[in-house]
Amino acid sequence: MKKIIFALLMGSAVLVAPSCKKDDDSNNGGGTTTPPTLVGNWNLTEYNVDASTTVDFMGIEAQFTITAKKVAGAGTLNFESNNLLAGNGIIVLETTVVATAFGAPLFSDTDTDDLDLDEEFTGTAYEILAGNKVKMTLDGEERTFDYVISGQTATLTSTFTITDNDFGDEPLLINVEFKLAK
Repeated sequence: MKKIIFALLMGSAVLVAPSCKKDDDSNNGGGTTTPPTLVGNWNLTEYNVDASTTVDFMGIEAQFTITAKKVAGAGTLNFESNNLLAGNGIIVLETTVVATAFGAPLFSDTDTDDLDLDEEFTGTAYEILAGNKVKMTLDGEERTFDYVISGQTATLTSTFTITDNDFGDEPLLINVEFKLAK
């Protein structure tokens, strides 16, 4: 019986082996491959921020949502090997604020502003952490972003709460996403 099972396993291995393609580790020297890294110059292709909070306004609970997205301009983020960021270029952000209460809209306002990537990011410290995370100090606060690198693109995402904001005592929940390309 053992010989029959062994023969079946070997036979299936012979049938399956030709269909398996050798992995291309593209390091041309054998050994291990170097995992993709954030270090280097990246074009900022998308910049998205979503934020929300609930505010008690004279006994009425109002929900605020804020969205900001890149609508124009061009810029780069350079993750330098000395663990500092350098930004270059100006992007145009379209920001929309919507307030609702009782499920009905109270107001909505949309505006555009320039974001100077040099002013916003140059000199920002960053640290690559285990588990595809990068920690950055933005506006004096440490923020941790998850990142995924796929080929020549990278996506950084983070969710955090700001308690000291223009909406009073209620925390502001913020989701941030940067999309980058080499």
